[in-house]
Amino acid sequence: MTKAKSPSEGGNMTYSQKSKIIEHAGILKAKTKKEVNYETLANWAQKEFHLPHTPSKAIISRIFRDKHKFNALSHQDASIKRTRVVTNEVIEESLALWVLQMQHRKVFISCLMIQEKGRDFARRLNLEENVPQFSDN
Repeated sequence: MTKAKSPSEGGNMTYSQKSKIIEHAGILKAKTKKEVNYETLANWAQKEFHLPHTPSKAIISRIFRDKHKFNALSHQDASIKRTRVVTNEVIEESLALWVLQMQHRKVFISCLMIQEKGRDFARRLNLEENVPQFSDN
């Protein structure tokens, strides 16, 4: 069994929340004319987002290192908690098209059905040795 990320590891902050941390830092910097330290931002984030633990300084630092992800955030990406890497674009595109076709037909599809269809595409493409992992999200 894999250990779930604890909130202090940043595992439960959405992209929207991370964007708000960056925005808050900008507001504080404009008011005080000084850089804001990560501890102050971490404490603010815990209170603002009702987090069970204060994010570590490393998490806050990582948010600023990757701030390009959070600056121009689209509405549909606001609830993302982590970026997922596409390991096989052909399977990804095939699955996306298949899901759209099922939605057009008003066919209910579950996460398990999508995963199984992905495995089916991998078999058809002779990728049995390199079948990608399919997440539940």
